[in-house]
Amino acid sequence: MTTSLVFGLTDVTVREATPVELIGTSLDARIEILRLLQAAGILFAEATVLPQSKLFPDGRQLLYRSAGAGLDDLSLRALPFSTEALAEVDIIRQDVTGLTDNSVFHTAATPKFRLRNYGQRDLDHVKIRMGRFISYFIRKGRRFERLMLSTAWGDRQETLADGALMAMLSTLMDHAYNMGCPIQNLVLADTSQCATPEAVEQAVRAIKSQYPDLLVTLHMHPKLGTELEIVLAGIEAGVENWEAGLGGGGCPNATGAGANLDHFTIVRGYEIKGLQVGLQMDALASARDLFHRLAVST
Repeated sequence: MTTSLVFGLTDVTVREATPVELIGTSLDARIEILRLLQAAGILFAEATVLPQSKLFPDGRQLLYRSAGAGLDDLSLRALPFSTEALAEVDIIRQDVTGLTDNSVFHTAATPKFRLRNYGQRDLDHVKIRMGRFISYFIRKGRRFERLMLSTAWGDRQETLADGALMAMLSTLMDHAYNMGCPIQNLVLADTSQCATPEAVEQAVRAIKSQYPDLLVTLHMHPKLGTELEIVLAGIEAGVENWEAGLGGGGCPNATGAGANLDHFTIVRGYEIKGLQVGLQMDALASARDLFHRLAVST
């Protein structure tokens, strides 16, 4: 586990909320959220998705606007959903020095969600798509930093059979290793409120047992009342990294998704366990208040 929460926390407020709560807000307003997050000590933020789409119509403009916006201490990322988007990020990085490369591939554990949202027909198709990303990483001399796995505990419309998560992970881990670009970090997403604290601890312990050197990140949309218990379960199981959004906000791609796990809940879990946090809570509260004002006004 990282020595302090601040080194393992990625903010996803602007990315997750843009298609939901922040529809119609100006680029400057979203930049101001990022400034306040930086003041709170947040080091990493994933701000948008590429390529641009109906849900993210101005992601490119947001990234260019961040240049010269006083975000020198904030490492920004964009979530690329194609190899073309990976190349676009590299072009933007020539002008936006705070934008880091995001060597990530995104898929889902449940087949219907995977096909509907990522256009991946089956596991063989996932391997083909992932292979294209890996080839890009290798050409650029990069590591395969993150495999993002949505619906890691199933979906409301499609349950996940026992052992299915580990079987899929094993296939993808082997494929990346055999291509010479092993996965460094696994992001497990509870996309539609299916995870329980017990299921979180069980999954993470199983992964850590089989892949002790693999970093694990949680991106959760927990059921009301289970948020803190899920954080504590993750800490107990050895989760190193977290993704969080101020004030919640649902996943735009999932039916009935709940709020994002909030920074303050993760902080409370770390404090209960006697772990270091490293954040300025007053500044974080200011960022949360601004988010709420913007969300209400749209």
